[in-house]
Amino acid sequence: MPNKDSFEKELDTLFQPILKQSKSLAPIYDQFKKIAGAVYEVDSAMADLASVTNEADSVYEAFLTNAQAKAQDLGKTISSLVTQTTNWARQGFDVKQSAKLAEYSSIYSNISGAGDQNAITNMAAAMKAFNLTADESIRIVDALARLGKDFGISTAGLGEGLRTSASTLAMAGNDMNQSLAMLIGMTKLTGNAAEAGNALNVLALRFMGMKDALNALGEDTSGIESVRQMQAQLLDLSNNTVDIFDYQGNLKSTYEIISDIARVWSEMSLVDQSQMLNLIAGNQQQSHVSALIQSVQSGQVSKALSSSISSEGSALKEQEQWLDTLEGKTRQLEASFQSLTQTLVSSDLLKFLVDLGTTGVNAVTGITDALTPLGTLGATLGAVLSSKNLGKCA
Repeated sequence: MPNKDSFEKELDTLFQPILKQSKSLAPIYDQFKKIAGAVYEVDSAMADLASVTNEADSVYEAFLTNAQAKAQDLGKTISSLVTQTTNWARQGFDVKQSAKLAEYSSIYSNISGAGDQNAITNMAAAMKAFNLTADESIRIVDALARLGKDFGISTAGLGEGLRTSASTLAMAGNDMNQSLAMLIGMTKLTGNAAEAGNALNVLALRFMGMKDALNALGEDTSGIESVRQMQAQLLDLSNNTVDIFDYQGNLKSTYEIISDIARVWSEMSLVDQSQMLNLIAGNQQQSHVSALIQSVQSGQVSKALSSSISSEGSALKEQEQWLDTLEGKTRQLEASFQSLTQTLVSSDLLKFLVDLGTTGVNAVTGITDALTPLGTLGATLGAVLSSKNLGKCA
């Protein structure tokens, strides 16, 4: 079928002669066009899914049946749920995995207001960084939901901050909970989770001595010569207390290092504090890193870590509350309408109508049958078409 705008124009062209003969049909036709538009959206979304996956027809049929039921429960239209499934499939997941991920990204989108595509992008970055499977991905949404609520920070913003920093923080030895705890610590004092994510990215890169990566980000690289030099300088500034390597010679995680720094921070002179901030944060991220150290000292970061670890089930609780809002009820109504349209009008009928308008084929068999559930509309349109000799062979 053509795009939606072209499709609607073709319907208008096809039915215009009928509507001119009987203006009383106009309100009914308007409703039919809304129904047809909803059917079009689902059919188009399913076509996109089929274009990026390779499954038997029975798999797609089963998927669509399940999507119709899930859409209402989630407060999402069928077409949006199918589109999210397609976008997950584009990242290499099969239809079953993608369908599960679409449920989780729908929940995240609903409770955060981040939007479907941002929800997918943020979740996908965290999944890849922390090596989480499709089934495990709900842990991301749980943690974001719990932390957003407990600390009064935008769940959408936290997801964006995690997307920005997840890959680097994971490479630096931090797990998801530690990463989110540090993100909360910074954001609680600076007020911007996205900027906090970038600052965490820089902090971890500096500890790892990754000068080229810092240059690529346009960040200050002063004082970054080698990891061993970083170790020596931190030991000197902290009176041999802060060592970025553990007893086995492995680089500690960013979370561990910043915790060690916070423990001795108050004992350091202002001069040494300034030199250390410049060393670990560079010129551009000192305010954010200073905020993180303060949050570690106050216990905010450890509280965030505990909240994240114990967040299981938080996303579904927030989803239930969202469904009880006016927005949630409205979305469920939209989902119900789109589900109903699938039983009233088939996509095959719409394709037939497009062909009728495009090729000029004079056939009406099937229109009245397909429109029968619409009652008066089907009968009336059938009668008008017949009266215009549109149902006779040329």
